[in-house]
Amino acid sequence: MERSSARSRVTEIRRVTDEMDTVDQPTQGHYNALGMLVNDASLAADGPALQAAQDGLQWLCRRFPAMDGDRAVAAEHRGRILGLIDVTHWALRRLPSNLQLSLTPDSHAARFLVAVAGRPGLSNRDLASELHVDETEISRIGRRLVAAGVVWRRREWRTNVWDVTPRGRQYLKTANLPAPTQAPRTEPPVASAASIRLHFALGITIQPERLVGIVIDRDLKILASRQRRLSRPLAGPEARAELVDFVGELVSSTPEIDGGLDGVGLGVTIGGHVSAEGEVVSAPNHQQAQWIDALGRRLADEARLPAVVENDANALAEYEHAFGSHSGLSCTATVLLDEGVGCGIVVDNHLVRGSAGSAGEIGHLTVQSEGGDPCHCGREDCLETVTGAGRISERMRDPDAKSLASASELAEKGKRNAVDGFTRAGRALGQGLLAVLNLVNPEQIVIYGPGEMIAESRFASARYFMSALREASTGHAFSNAGSKCTLVTKVSSDEAGARAAAAIALLRLGRDER
Repeated sequence: MERSSARSRVTEIRRVTDEMDTVDQPTQGHYNALGMLVNDASLAADGPALQAAQDGLQWLCRRFPAMDGDRAVAAEHRGRILGLIDVTHWALRRLPSNLQLSLTPDSHAARFLVAVAGRPGLSNRDLASELHVDETEISRIGRRLVAAGVVWRRREWRTNVWDVTPRGRQYLKTANLPAPTQAPRTEPPVASAASIRLHFALGITIQPERLVGIVIDRDLKILASRQRRLSRPLAGPEARAELVDFVGELVSSTPEIDGGLDGVGLGVTIGGHVSAEGEVVSAPNHQQAQWIDALGRRLADEARLPAVVENDANALAEYEHAFGSHSGLSCTATVLLDEGVGCGIVVDNHLVRGSAGSAGEIGHLTVQSEGGDPCHCGREDCLETVTGAGRISERMRDPDAKSLASASELAEKGKRNAVDGFTRAGRALGQGLLAVLNLVNPEQIVIYGPGEMIAESRFASARYFMSALREASTGHAFSNAGSKCTLVTKVSSDEAGARAAAAIALLRLGRDER
């Protein structure tokens, strides 16, 4: 495919220069087309195409002084041709082949390039640690590779980070260098409250029908709270526009900020609703990490605030670890029950994401259930088809069970199908937690969910649910993994999600990364 693209680029350049040679006067379209082809060849480090462009342009340059007509017009064409020749000349000089002799496989420059190709976004500090040199040497190497056109530097909030260019990737294919390997995403340790540097944080949680936002100070005191109804789930560019407008509303409603945004961060939580283009949509997706990061960068640019976007269960896990029930523990799990089932896992004080960002998706574990209800992921018998808050009443097939609340009322009256529905849902979640207990061996699990499912002191339905959950999760836990794990339940709310969003902004964006 790449060889075919290179051949077509050479052919197209020759076609354009030949056509320019046959017409009375080249048009603006000719110059635009040739300029784009030269730029494309330069980015792709396509030496044959650049050489074809230079040969054609030099022939055209010799032709133009002999043109009949206005000499000023001829001079203008000659000047434009010379400009393109100059661009092509420098593109040829900067081809990666000029680095072939100096970038030996064990050199710092080669290791720099391979590392950045495998893990774009590395900082000077990251590279200095990996290459075992100081940051001054990394800066020197980086300047040399930038001049060669194989890497480029960009700004991420307060930190300069490095990415490889298309020319750099092309060079890696042709040079005698080891192929870069895409390392799994690594997470810094979950920060503690002591590391907070920001003065304020905005938190927004996205629900299918509304946005919920709060503003907190560094002590987690709520300064403002707002909700905005949505006519439909957010999607495409309108999602960012809606979020940015909502950010403005939150800022204007908080006099404490007083127009000074330097010490403010933005956190947004979503329930897995991210598309491959980094936009917010209503359908879940299980490979989120890159897309969530992309949305965060776009929001930061448009809202003019440092921003972080996170899965809602992960945000709650990080909040609980830094400020809540998990404080002081190193291995924990936080489960969120709503329309689906999510789980955020912290091991050795690090949030676990997995290779594609979908670690903790216990809602798609297969459980034994009657009926084989389909899941939105395309399979049947997923945990959340049984335990999801909306599914409990659906599976009862009872006209009086129109919602979770009405199903809970039926269970309060001892109606058998309602009791069985909450018991079955609790048993299914217990099977999911059993997997977490055996695989992760957490010290504690916090469950966020509707009161009808977890508030045992208030609802009979919660007593049925939690009793079945405990029996299923601890009865088959390996060794004493279940008996030594503390279970904590908390009634979920939209404000809790927004608070977690604001908390991760405080924790992540306030740290000094310089």
